[in-house]
Amino acid sequence: MYPQSLGILDLPVVGCRSRNTARMAAPAATMAGGRGSSPARSRSPPRHWMSGDGKGRPADATPKERTSFRLSVRTLSGREVAAVVADGAWTRRELCKHIPVLHGSIARGARFFYEGVEITNEISIESLISLSDAIVSLLLDPAAGSVIFTACQSGLAKVWRASTGECLCTLPKGDGPVWSASFSPNGCTLLAGSGRWAMLWDVDTGELLRSFPHDVVVSAVAWSSDGERVVTADESGCAKLWMLADRDRLRTYSGHTDAVICVAFSVSAVWFATGSLDGSAILWDGITGERLCCVAGGSMLTSMSLSLDCAMLLVTTMATPSILFDVEKFAHHRFLEGHDHSVNGGAFSLDGTLVFTISCDRTAKAWSVETGECVRTMQGHLDDVEALSLSACGRLLITASLDGTAKAWVIESGECCRTFVGHAAGLRTVTLSPDGALLMTSSRDMTAKIWDTETGECLRTLMGHEGSVGCAIFSPAVSQLPALRG
Repeated sequence: MYPQSLGILDLPVVGCRSRNTARMAAPAATMAGGRGSSPARSRSPPRHWMSGDGKGRPADATPKERTSFRLSVRTLSGREVAAVVADGAWTRRELCKHIPVLHGSIARGARFFYEGVEITNEISIESLISLSDAIVSLLLDPAAGSVIFTACQSGLAKVWRASTGECLCTLPKGDGPVWSASFSPNGCTLLAGSGRWAMLWDVDTGELLRSFPHDVVVSAVAWSSDGERVVTADESGCAKLWMLADRDRLRTYSGHTDAVICVAFSVSAVWFATGSLDGSAILWDGITGERLCCVAGGSMLTSMSLSLDCAMLLVTTMATPSILFDVEKFAHHRFLEGHDHSVNGGAFSLDGTLVFTISCDRTAKAWSVETGECVRTMQGHLDDVEALSLSACGRLLITASLDGTAKAWVIESGECCRTFVGHAAGLRTVTLSPDGALLMTSSRDMTAKIWDTETGECLRTLMGHEGSVGCAIFSPAVSQLPALRG
């Protein structure tokens, strides 16, 4: 039977994904490694399918000519997704490629069954199906569609399946460290800074789609919300805006005197902000290239964050106070004073009424955006607090510390409800999966770990890095699937 725990969906969809990214003229590089296997079958096939020549034929069977099958691929409710003529040697991988509605993270979550037995990447169609005309059932597993990207300072970068911890591929090393990476809004492509290049990868095929050159190490990257433009920035303080449909860069932005360490687009993608180690954050017009305004922090900038509505900008620095800047008025709104040491990062609550900061004073604080007052202090870490993340429901704040632990705090009360223990060294990053069910930490112990957010249990440890893991991100959720026609 089909897995009971799987969310069975009517494929909402159709039409192939249009690729708006320009391909490199030079031969494309590919990721090393295979795509790995699919989840286990719901029941084992007859023994002869697993023996013999590995293609489903008994050892004593005479090899037969390659056959083809007419397959009707349907959801469990009986709606036809596609009708394809399939080669008998096809596996799940080839099926996905020949069904237009399956692409990106949708394809990664697609599972095919024939009479209750799953067609995986290791089992061919002819191993299971004897009829020339057959119906194949399609199920979508949203969890299987999510992937993870991790990278360490040596430049080694890997892509993993979030649901299993399986390493799907290792990216070829660039000419320097990977300081920043970001998935496209649809999760199909990945942009990563690698030395003096920003590299655009196809997550599913492992193909290098394009590279964006800089004169020095790329230190920050970001996507526009429509997925049509990217910004890449480097250690010289220069930022470049690229239109993915064109081969040439759209514009170069110069204004910082030190490395740009963070970039953020507005929701409308009309403007974007850059934050630099020179202590300033600059807002730029993405259409005209005009410098809209500059927020001077007074000391080395450590982070920059926009509220969800992009009405407020938070700038944190090595020296307190942090700055709340009103983007609509181009004016300082509040100064947040209260930490006893450098502030390492910050973030807005989902409703925009609170802002959170973390510090080398081993605390996290919640502040009122309206008044600038500290409304809550969260204490419990034994060393500097290095990173933070908010749950999708907006109820929990997650912090990561050099003490090697991550903690979950109830925002309403400020109480610690869970501690995640297991790393052998200090943490670098913490992030939550789009649905909030999984939490990922990366550490100086050369690993990243995936945890159950609710129970605090360590589910998987991602190993194989060559140094401290300083970049670890989940692919975005597919928020909407197009509806089937007919």
